[in-house]
Amino acid sequence: MKILIVEDNSRVSALLKRGLESQGYQVYIAEEAEEGLVLL
Repeated sequence: MKILIVEDNSRVSALLKRGLESQGYQVYIAEEAEEGLVLL
């Protein structure tokens, strides 16, 4: 399963990504809404 995180705090997004990847998810991170829309 793929998850897109849109979060401007790099520490928070890194923590979320690490935890989700350890559970087998494929994680994409965008720091801004526009970037998130492109990744979506």
